[in-house]
Amino acid sequence: MKLVELARILALGAHADQKYGGHPYSYHLQMVVSKVEELYPESPKLDLLKTVAWLHDIVEDTDMTLDKLSELGFPADVTEAVGLLSKPDNCNGIYYTEYLKEITTYSLAFKVKVADTMANLTQSTKEGSVSRVKKYSYQLNSLFELKK
Repeated sequence: MKLVELARILALGAHADQKYGGHPYSYHLQMVVSKVEELYPESPKLDLLKTVAWLHDIVEDTDMTLDKLSELGFPADVTEAVGLLSKPDNCNGIYYTEYLKEITTYSLAFKVKVADTMANLTQSTKEGSVSRVKKYSYQLNSLFELKK
């Protein structure tokens, strides 16, 4: 089984009871994977990017650990990206900027975070949530500013 398929099955199972607004969480995960495919279709690492996209919230939002992902056969570049994407508990204010800055240092994590942010921005726009549109616009801008 390809890693991207294992990641999809694992993520869908781990997030099965969770919601993304009024949608099953799988809706958000598929949006992020689709955004990765849209943004980076020519990337030689497209399968790795999609693998990370499926898993980007699994450590933050479920009882899955990076060690368990490694045990399941996910390579270090995937677990490192997922680890960087997993917000620490104290992630607010200055810590949030440090969290984003850390993400910009690793290409797989950066690209998936951009796709995740764009998916959230798109959904927030569809829902007419001005506060979330502002939040994700700021986040997207911050990612690119910190990447410089």
